[in-house]
Amino acid sequence: MFQTQTSGPNGAGATVTYNGHPERCPICHHSVHPTKLSEIAFLHYVNNKTDLGLEIVYRCPRSECSHVFIAQYRRKDTAYFLFDLTPASIQKPPIEEHVARISPTFVKIYSQAIAAESHKLDEIAGVGLRKALEFLIKDYCIYKHPNKAADIKSTALGNCIKHFVADTNIKQCSERATWLGNDETHYVRVWDLHDINDLKVLIKLTHNWISNELLTERYLKEMQSKSGAVSTQQGP
Repeated sequence: MFQTQTSGPNGAGATVTYNGHPERCPICHHSVHPTKLSEIAFLHYVNNKTDLGLEIVYRCPRSECSHVFIAQYRRKDTAYFLFDLTPASIQKPPIEEHVARISPTFVKIYSQAIAAESHKLDEIAGVGLRKALEFLIKDYCIYKHPNKAADIKSTALGNCIKHFVADTNIKQCSERATWLGNDETHYVRVWDLHDINDLKVLIKLTHNWISNELLTERYLKEMQSKSGAVSTQQGP
């Protein structure tokens, strides 16, 4: 725990205890030991009750960044605990280039869904993830079956996975992602023990299995067997 002197909403000084400094800059997303610039206590409302909060202004020490940001703390008992950092830039989700090439719309929708979640828009983030999954799977299926493009576009996602996805890992992960994605769009949830975090994991797994298949396909195509060269390299 740390202690600091701060001024309250009425201008009076006070000593407050808080649980520590941020360990990551919300702008550049690097691990840092930020420089503290100033702090202030303030009034805010929690559950229709007035409570005292704490805000500390920091600067990122990295010369490539140097942005100023605010750490917001909320009181629990006699100490303040880090609650949020603002402003925050959206960290671009890692998407493999060869996956992005076959489904650029997936990248766009998925990035927007992650941005919505980072802004605490959790009620719409899941809907966006479900839409991103559909574009990823259908674009992948069209890539694998270009002559079936019209059928794939008009087929429900579950049936599309069933009839056009051959790889077992992609099929099973995308099916489960679809189940959780549907929970994000329907009034009644079916999978009570799973949430949007599980949905993100399953989409990531689906993305990774598709990436593995595309990379395997690429290298098998680029590097055909050269028996003579292999024999020479291996020696007697």
